[in-house]
Amino acid sequence: MKKTYHEVTIHKKSLNKKVFVLVLCVFILILTSFLSFLISPILNLNFLIATNKNVFEKTYYFVCLNTQTNSKDDAIEKAQNIKSRGGAGVLIFDEQYFVIASCYEEKEKATNIAKNLTTEENLFSVKEESFFFSIKNFTESEKQETSQYVSFLTEKLHEIYALANKLDQKEETNVSVNLKLKTIKNETNVYCQKLLNDKNEKFSLLQSYYLKFLSAIEYASSEKHLDNAIIPYSSILREMICHSILSFKK
Repeated sequence: MKKTYHEVTIHKKSLNKKVFVLVLCVFILILTSFLSFLISPILNLNFLIATNKNVFEKTYYFVCLNTQTNSKDDAIEKAQNIKSRGGAGVLIFDEQYFVIASCYEEKEKATNIAKNLTTEENLFSVKEESFFFSIKNFTESEKQETSQYVSFLTEKLHEIYALANKLDQKEETNVSVNLKLKTIKNETNVYCQKLLNDKNEKFSLLQSYYLKFLSAIEYASSEKHLDNAIIPYSSILREMICHSILSFKK
């Protein structure tokens, strides 16, 4: 009897353990489902917060001549030298004058270009500039519109940059590029008129950017630049790109 009782006792303990494990598994399953229900809205909220940006920001990297100067006349002379070599030759003032050769969206590319341009006589460095404006009080629809307008500007800047490179590589002529630039101007004007007709005060900065961009294209598409023996037409395109981007800051 003693032996039988002992065996029954062991059997009961084993059964209790299995029941406990089963109940624990069910409890964990229920708890997991409950927690996932609670956590999901939080994750969704975090996702919305992450995508609901209150500021539009864009960073560009300018390849500049490394010999800054306090003299504007000296800076203009250096800029003319840069322009004769196909660079932008645009001046920016930040305690001293910087002469811009070109600009890029990727820091690595700008750094590589600066290294490639560097010679014993001229050293080039990269200057970072960020431009931003608030979209805090914009509706989702207004944010989407802003994104479309900014994307169009960025796309056109890329097209003009590509045209400048093709000119340097003799893949395009001054005349063919000038015609394409006029097409870009017409396309931009359509977007600009749509933006101006919207009469939404929240888009005032965008309207200003578009008007300045159109002004820069008007300058670059002027046929007076086509036969300049000193300044390559690719320099004019890079100049207008830099001026357009720098206008974001004003």
